Amino acid sequence: MKHTYRRTGFTLIELLVVIAIIAILIALLVPAVQKVREAANRTQCQNNMKQIMLACHTYAGNFNVLPPGGVQTNGTYGLTIGTLPFILPYIEQSAVFKQIPQTMFVQATSDYWWANGSSWGAASYTIPTFLCPSDVQPLLSVTYGDVASATAIPGTSTYQVWYFPGNNNKGRTNYVACTGYIGTGNALYCGVFYPNSVVRLSNIQDGSSQTLGFGENLGGPLPVANRALNFTWMGTGTLATAWGMANSQWYTYGSMHTGGVVQFAFCDGSVRSVGQNANYNSYIYSSGKDDRQTYSYESLNP
Repeated sequence: MKHTYRRTGFTLIELLVVIAIIAILIALLVPAVQKVREAANRTQCQNNMKQIMLACHTYAGNFNVLPPGGVQTNGTYGLTIGTLPFILPYIEQSAVFKQIPQTMFVQATSDYWWANGSSWGAASYTIPTFLCPSDVQPLLSVTYGDVASATAIPGTSTYQVWYFPGNNNKGRTNYVACTGYIGTGNALYCGVFYPNSVVRLSNIQDGSSQTLGFGENLGGPLPVANRALNFTWMGTGTLATAWGMANSQWYTYGSMHTGGVVQFAFCDGSVRSVGQNANYNSYIYSSGKDDRQTYSYESLNP
């Protein structure tokens, strides 16, 4: 009796067909995975912003006023310290807060945060709550540098940034307090936060659910690896709405989220998306705390 041995296997054509099918499946799967990842990142970003705004509420519960939009020393334009350091104890970052000299939080101080070794060291910490998870690529190259102070100058129509050239590895933030149209430079559309502000929740006459508190910022144009500025959580005070909203400018709110939207925490603690093509007037009205102007949310996210 003869036994015939027959070798089995794939022909070249069969192998190419299998490879093509796998490639098609991957092409279909990758966008779905990216979509799920972005949805998760957006949710985490919303949670971060909600924590920040609720921390401001807790601060107001202790001091009767919301934290200021940074501390400005008498006779100078630059901020001694920004807005976010004030809420560190309320987001489980007391250890970092205690490293910052308490005189920094008082208007009468003469020291800037970068002039003190303790606060300079504290500024190097990365605070996860202050970062949008969609903006995770390290900013190795910046046109200008790390922000030392950023705010609308009181009583003027000027937005000013002081910075250290290059990347000094200071802790960044994607969330910046809203000063309204241009802060106290336009009292009618002044926001909740501005240098040395002492605003109570009850002072928000337009309604806390209708008034912007914090928004996302990228620090300049895309691509991610070559921004204009790294906004630091230690020195950044506020951002104005006067120049609209676009990812291409360091002085406007912007986001890495898909769909052309930027997320904002409103003063009641809710977090909602605002379209980059939002109606300009509605955008300005939403940023003022007592301008008595009404708008619809639909006009902010058409």
